[in-house]
Amino acid sequence: MTEQDRFFFYSQSRDVLPGHGANERGDPNHYKSLSSIRDWRKMLSNFWIEPFEAEGAHYASVEHYYHSKKFPLFPEWQKQFTMESESEISKNPAMAKGAGRKTGKYQKRQIRPIRITADPRVFKKENNDRIFIVGMFSKFTQSKRLKEALLATGNVQLWHIVSRGKPIRFTYLEKVRECIRKFDSQTDLAIISKAIKLYM
Repeated sequence: MTEQDRFFFYSQSRDVLPGHGANERGDPNHYKSLSSIRDWRKMLSNFWIEPFEAEGAHYASVEHYYHSKKFPLFPEWQKQFTMESESEISKNPAMAKGAGRKTGKYQKRQIRPIRITADPRVFKKENNDRIFIVGMFSKFTQSKRLKEALLATGNVQLWHIVSRGKPIRFTYLEKVRECIRKFDSQTDLAIISKAIKLYM
């Protein structure tokens, strides 16, 4: 098990042994606990649906949390991404992505009203990083099985497969993994903030 090992994942990843996925490096014998977790690659994806609480609201996925944070100036629209709203968007991560992207469209349908625009401050690196890390930290600390899956990846590099693009190394997720090791039982936002400062 080394930091040179690398695993690739996305929302539709095949459930094969660690190191046996396309372009992966790693000996399955070094990741036996991970091998016993079904669909662990899918669990790493921001599209994985497993409700969690963050900053006073509940989200079905990290994708929902991330896109909701783009609209602090439009609280009623922002709420549509939360489970409390029971909206169509709140139940579908692909729709949440469409509603939050620049066009506001999902499957050629205009989901987000044209008048509602994202706050540009969200796209500054320090703010963008914080949103991802808080969302991922909340997701993986509030579910025992998700936490076990993430920690079972050891120190391996985690790469996200992008449709029609080059894979992206998910350093956010690697940082969250380290945060959890140090702040395992702490999910308070103040503790998360300390973790972010340590690893950003």
